[in-house]
Parts: sequence; C-alpha cells; structure tokens
Amino acid sequence: MDTSGSYSTISAWALILQAKGAGPEASEALGKLLYQYRAFIVWYMGVLRPPPNESADDLYQRYVEGLLRRRDVEKLQKNGSLRGWLRTSIKNFLYNAWDEWRRQQRVVPLEFETFRESAEADFGAAYVASIVVQALELAESRSPNPARFARFKRFLPGPQADPLPQGPLAEELGMKRVTLTHAIREERLRFQRCFDELVLGTIDLGEDALDPVRTKQRLEAEKRELFAFLEEPAQVVLLEPRGEPE
Repeated sequence: MDTSGSYSTISAWALILQAKGAGPEASEALGKLLYQYRAFIVWYMGVLRPPPNESADDLYQRYVEGLLRRRDVEKLQKNGSLRGWLRTSIKNFLYNAWDEWRRQQRVVPLEFETFRESAEADFGAAYVASIVVQALELAESRSPNPARFARFKRFLPGPQADPLPQGPLAEELGMKRVTLTHAIREERLRFQRCFDELVLGTIDLGEDALDPVRTKQRLEAEKRELFAFLEEPAQVVLLEPRGEPE
C-alpha cells in the first residue's frame, strides 16, 4: 500500500478498534477519529437544530466528552458502520441537550421540529463530502508531483471542482493535450483509490476482511448507499479542509 506523504493512512475502523481498548491510548484514538470528522459533526448538529445560544465549539466538546465518559464507541458495531454510529450518537446527544435545556428553562416549550424532513438526505450528502475532502488530502499527499496535483484537482470531485476546458491549461503548461488528459486521468485514479480506501476503512468487515471478493462487494454496496444520497436534491455542503489541531 502506498503510504508516502505526511497524511495519516490509519483507517477509521483501526482507530475504532483502538478506541475500544482502555487507557489514554483508547481516548487518544477516539479523539483522532472524531477530529477527522469534526467539520461534518458540527455541520450535522446545525442541521438538527441545537438548543438556543449553544456555540458549535461547546457542543462539539460536550459531545466528545460524553462519548469518552460513556464509552459509546463500544456500541459502534451494532450500527454496522461509522456512518450509522455517527448519525445515532449525534441525534441522541442533541435529544439530551434539548432535555437539559428544557429543565433549565423550567418551561414546557411548544412542540418543535428537531429533524427536518431532508435531514437524512443532508446527512448522507455531508458524510460523502467529508470523505471526498479527506480523499483529496490523501491523494495530494501521495501524488509524486504535488504542484501538478494542485493544478489538476479542479478536475477531481469535491468543492474545488471547476472542470474548465483542458486546452488552455495544456498550452499554459506547455503540454500536449493528450499528455495532459493522461496526467489528469492518473490523478483521478489516485483519488478514486484513496476514496475507496477511506470508505472501506469505515466498515466493520469482520470475517469478510479475509475474502477479497466479499471485501470488494461490501465496498461497492457501501458506495452505492453513499452515492444514493446524492441522487436526490439535498442541501449543498461545503466542508472546509481540516487544519492542524490547536
């Protein structure tokens, strides 16, 4: 497996298995996993409408602390994938946050719509977007020519996509059109391999991990579910690339 570059290639499920252990190593693994999906988690909390006057940073911190305290990562396998676990845990967290807000206000508020009708479609679209951003970062770290990748990534999926005609770029770079097309195709294939690797890393394969055919089938099934979220109109989601932890 190509592991060049500084991007961490440890899979989400490997972090999950570490997080199911005990001690500071387990807490650190869970922290890394949640940080990897922080932009997505904060976005989905906003979609589900948190209690009034709650900042995104405070909500995220409370969410992480609650998962660590209750060791909720132990329940992840019951949902079959990282996607299902995140959806369930974030919803439960906000239900509890609203209950706490009600008790503090000592009032019985009017019935509110906690989840919009499109929340599930929006969740799926944002989840796909978060993996796309991670795949772009991973592909760039593995590209033999990062400077070229920066010029070509507008032809790859993601919020940066801007597939303008290739002719002017070929002329600007002093390349033949066919050479440019081939180079872009290489970066697309690199991105696709990174995307597949990241998606596969969110699935508990169990015994299927020993069977290449079943592994591929599980990957393709998960990708079909992810892409189905993009077939229906959903809120456009732009998740910013992650920066370094403060």
